[in-house]
Amino acid sequence: MLESPFNGQVILLTGIPAVGKSTVANEVARRVRRLTVVHFGTLIQGSIRNLLRKRVKEYQLRGGVSTFVTPEVLDEARQDLINVLWAKRKEMHVLLDSHAVSRVAYGFRSTPDAPGYLQNLDLDLVIQLYAAPNVVEQRRQRHPDGRPSSVENDMTRYEFLQAAVSTFYAATSSCPLCFVDASGRLKDVVARVIESIAEIGIKHWRT
Repeated sequence: MLESPFNGQVILLTGIPAVGKSTVANEVARRVRRLTVVHFGTLIQGSIRNLLRKRVKEYQLRGGVSTFVTPEVLDEARQDLINVLWAKRKEMHVLLDSHAVSRVAYGFRSTPDAPGYLQNLDLDLVIQLYAAPNVVEQRRQRHPDGRPSSVENDMTRYEFLQAAVSTFYAATSSCPLCFVDASGRLKDVVARVIESIAEIGIKHWRT
């Protein structure tokens, strides 16, 4: 009897900078079988190399979104993401680490994706991490890496704007949206994320 083809699910993990997305995503992938992480920022860096002929490190990208992330760069990175997801989900579930709102000199910049593009991503779940402003600022101070400092009101506004985009993504994709508390120890945050992805049937833990 032929085995049914694997149809991996795609989960968007988002949240404001320094809330812990990349750290949590990588740790979740260590705990869950047949799950891999795709960092959209890495695809953006690749598009910048291809189109602008520049090598931009992650901290430079964080501090220069308006400079480096042109519409052409973003379009190429989005197409790369569609191709990556199409290939990977034949064998794995995918946890996509990304956020669509950036802090810039004049305030905030949001670059949400269009409904047609979201249909191509075929998201099964959106997870937004959140934490108290003082927790996020403590993490930023430990690992600044180009992340701009923000006052408490700014971080609250930042989180609200990202939540608006997350809600749009989930509604357009007809998938659930989970807000997960990213405060406390890493293992506890990871456990909460794993509990949320279990709601869509991903329950294969590594031993």
